[in-house]
Amino acid sequence: MNEVTDRNAMKRVNFVVIVFSIGLALLIVISQLYMHFIKEITSWNYLIALLIVFSLIIFAAGIMYIRNPFSKYIKKVTAYLYFLFYLVLLFGSGDHLLFAVVSPIMTIYIIYFDLQLIKRSAILIILSNIVLVIYNIVHNGMNAPLQLNDFYIQMICIIGYAANMYITTYLSNKFNNAKLSSIKEEKEKQEKLLSDLLKVAGVLSNNSKEVYHIFDDLKMNNESVNTAVSQISKGTAESAESIQNQLLLTNHVQKIIQETSNLSANMKNISDETSVSVNHGISIVDELNQQNTIVNQYNDNVFQTISGLNQKMTDIVQIIETIKSIAAQTNLLALNASIESARAGEAGKGFAVVAEEIRKLADQSKDSVNNIGDIIVELQKDSLDSMQAVQNLREVSKKQNGIVLTTKEIFYEVNCKMDTVDQNVDQVSESITAILKANDEIVNSINEISAVSEETMANVQEANGMTLESVSKVNISKKLVEELIKTSKEIDSYVVNN
Repeated sequence: MNEVTDRNAMKRVNFVVIVFSIGLALLIVISQLYMHFIKEITSWNYLIALLIVFSLIIFAAGIMYIRNPFSKYIKKVTAYLYFLFYLVLLFGSGDHLLFAVVSPIMTIYIIYFDLQLIKRSAILIILSNIVLVIYNIVHNGMNAPLQLNDFYIQMICIIGYAANMYITTYLSNKFNNAKLSSIKEEKEKQEKLLSDLLKVAGVLSNNSKEVYHIFDDLKMNNESVNTAVSQISKGTAESAESIQNQLLLTNHVQKIIQETSNLSANMKNISDETSVSVNHGISIVDELNQQNTIVNQYNDNVFQTISGLNQKMTDIVQIIETIKSIAAQTNLLALNASIESARAGEAGKGFAVVAEEIRKLADQSKDSVNNIGDIIVELQKDSLDSMQAVQNLREVSKKQNGIVLTTKEIFYEVNCKMDTVDQNVDQVSESITAILKANDEIVNSINEISAVSEETMANVQEANGMTLESVSKVNISKKLVEELIKTSKEIDSYVVNN
């Protein structure tokens, strides 16, 4: 904040100094142009030098301000350029009154409060005027009493003005530093006071918020308690009515428990009978399992017999194939015999008749063998079907055996569970007896609860009234805390704004 303020102040001071310096130099240049062109007093060299220095002041100050209007070097550059401008006026114009033009420009630099700049400027101005006076006396021969008096007054004015500027700047800086020190101390006191106030405000704000939340929670709790008390009051009234109903229901339950005890005894009898039936079923399943084992053995014997029969049929097929081969060879021999008998003529006719008969017998043997083969094939097919049927029967028998075993396990499991049921029935009977005893105690307790319920009803009504009063006080306290929080926020906003 302070740094930004100082930069903005430096920018404004630089602008004022540049404008004032350029404006004053412009007025002097205009007057010198007038003296040159109208009065024809000044020389061209002097006028050109004056315009060059004036241009330097304009361009140097303008460029520096455009590039950095906050620069601290603007004052030094403009001060030394203006001093150069002042030297050109002193030594080039010949006007003894121009030494006084330094006073306004030197006065404007006081606003920088730069004692070193004022000191250096004052020394340069005094030295330049001393050199000018010596130059006029020695070189120009201006040593008349009146001229020497003018030079004396000039030096008194310059030295007195320079000393005045230096003393004024020195005292201004001293008073300014003292004032700043006082302001700083006052500011530190105010900051400390403000810091303490902030701490108090922060503690007040935090505590107010905590208290507000506590009151808010307290209000909610009281409202919850009020609601709960109302519900308790309502529930107590309903409980009184429910207690009477419970007494009637308890008597009814006692009757039902007695009936349940009778049913439990019947269940015991049924469970015993079921155990006897299950044991009988287990013996039947054992006998069925034995019979099933015998059937499996018979099935295995039949399967082995059919397998042997099938093997023998295979052997018969091989024999038939051999007979078919013999019949074919016999038929071929009969044919050869017929051919040979034909060659023999009349002597071979008897042999031809025999060969023909042999051929017929061979054909009949072949036909018979083919018929036997067909029968054997059908027998093999029936044998295979029988083997498959026996195999299926064996598998069914195995499944039946598994089912019988499973049934046996189920009967055993049922028998075990029936034992458990018997035990549970005994426990139920004992529990029912205990329930009957407990039910009598419940009836006595209900009568006691009925008396306590009436007393609780009165206490609940009193607690309800106290809760309503507490809620009212909490609401008042909550409003006071809200005002404290509002005041704390106003203090915070005031501190932030300042």
